[in-house]
Amino acid sequence: MVEKIIVNPNEIRGYGNILEVHSSTDYDLSDCTIESGTDTVNGASATVYTLTPTASHSYSLSFSSSSYTASGGSAEVSVTLTDNSVAVSGATVTFTGGSSTVTGTTNSSGVATATISVTTTSTITATYGTATDTCTITVGTTIIFEDACNSSSGLTNYGSVVGLENNATSATLEYNSTENAYALKNTGNGVKVFPITALDGLDSFKLSMEIMWRNTSNLGAGIACINATQHTGVGGIFSYNKQTTVHTFIRNSWSVNDEATFTTSDTSSYYYLELIVDGYEATWNFYHPDKTTLIRTVTKQLDNISTDFTTKSQRGYGLDIGWYGNLSSFPVFIKNIKAESL
Repeated sequence: MVEKIIVNPNEIRGYGNILEVHSSTDYDLSDCTIESGTDTVNGASATVYTLTPTASHSYSLSFSSSSYTASGGSAEVSVTLTDNSVAVSGATVTFTGGSSTVTGTTNSSGVATATISVTTTSTITATYGTATDTCTITVGTTIIFEDACNSSSGLTNYGSVVGLENNATSATLEYNSTENAYALKNTGNGVKVFPITALDGLDSFKLSMEIMWRNTSNLGAGIACINATQHTGVGGIFSYNKQTTVHTFIRNSWSVNDEATFTTSDTSSYYYLELIVDGYEATWNFYHPDKTTLIRTVTKQLDNISTDFTTKSQRGYGLDIGWYGNLSSFPVFIKNIKAESL
């Protein structure tokens, strides 16, 4: 029996190659430093190396534009991610602020793209780690209806005349090639409307047009909001008999009149008229030909006028004309009608 074995490491050789002891100078370093030290490994003192990073990250995000315009309810945005001014690829960037949170992955140029859905103008924030940037997505207007009024073919956009006052229907709407505009003619007493059928049932839009009178007395024309079923309405009758007015007609009877003095004898310029409808609120704005100088503004709360306006599906809008007598030899000319969403 062997009672004791003494091993002298300096005199033992095993199979294989002998590994030399490494030093800190044997390593190629990148963005770090190395330090040599000792530690106890499996009960024995051994040489160990400690690596310390020297590079720090400095991430930055930047949108390609400070603002975007949505089309069809969404917009594509792009953002660039860099680290110490060097593009970062394969990173996931998060976009918040739209209808939902979405992500995008950066390409080799550090650019991440994403499609953002929005319902209103929104501020969008891109985030990667602690790096952020913001942009704005604007919900653009949508053209609902547009008619330059430069051809008789456009007359099919308008419904049959509707009487607002005393069931009057004595009016015509036709194309005038000399003026290259629509001629709206009053051929008898009362106020009537030619509906723009494309606007039926709408309650959030702006309707505008250019309008010119050839007579300065007893004739009004403009834009009306109507209930096509009950033939009630609010007529934007802006006339040149020294008044700019908005009349309310309930069950074919004139009821309320808002008027203001407007003195002019200009019968050769196109003035600018718009109706803005936002829910139950309807606002008529009447401008000088420069389209910026406001002459008159009137706001009506439609649901306060009559229950005929509380059902959106019954709403209609159109071109109105009226007041006294047959004034067909003095047509009101209209052009560039446009309706756009708010």
